Amino acid sequence: MADSVFMECLEKIAADIVALSLAGVLTSQIEVLSTPWDDVSIHTGITIHPAREDIRNVGGTCQRDDIGYGCQVTMVDPNLGSHRDKIDQPAFWAQKIRSKFINQRLTLPGAVDVYACRIERPRPILPKKLMQRFNYTVQALVVRCWTRESRG
Repeated sequence: MADSVFMECLEKIAADIVALSLAGVLTSQIEVLSTPWDDVSIHTGITIHPAREDIRNVGGTCQRDDIGYGCQVTMVDPNLGSHRDKIDQPAFWAQKIRSKFINQRLTLPGAVDVYACRIERPRPILPKKLMQRFNYTVQALVVRCWTRESRG
């Protein structure tokens, strides 16, 4: 079990994506990583990795704050099919993942639960030198997991 709420969110999202049984991606290609690439290659499949955190003060007693844990989901397809498939496969993955999480609650194994997931569409962040070397189609979305946490 993870120590941080952030890691719990990342792991829960990864497990829920595995449960979707998406066509064209193996369970072993869905991973929680620090980034969707390393020094020499881009991870093909689906990576779930940290994005920026958002903090909002909650009105009232000011004893709790809303924390939005950004969990970026980067979908990389190695473009082995037709031109139509190069667009369709990662777009389908993004559609299914968005539908799974948008405006949903998540129950985490720790003491804090996610009261709402929001979806954001960032630009995929991959190193240009790797993108030029590999002809991959990339989609990305952020599942922002909102929790209400006590101070102190």
